[in-house]
Amino acid sequence: MTFILDCSTEEILRRKSARNETNFLDPKDKEEIDKIREGYLLLAKRENTILVEVGGKTIDEVSEKILSYCV
Repeated sequence: MTFILDCSTEEILRRKSARNETNFLDPKDKEEIDKIREGYLLLAKRENTILVEVGGKTIDEVSEKILSYCV
């Protein structure tokens, strides 16, 4: 089973700007984020893959959601 954690492009940009540091792997702009995200959304359609929306959720809420698939 594979979990893909997803949030909106706007949320990704907000989180990126809130960090104090970046690295060479970080997407450079909205278009690059959209392209990467589209690839992951395509992967999420595969069998045994679950897309979990994480935007605006706490770590506990995301953990609970993931664990609900494991019982």
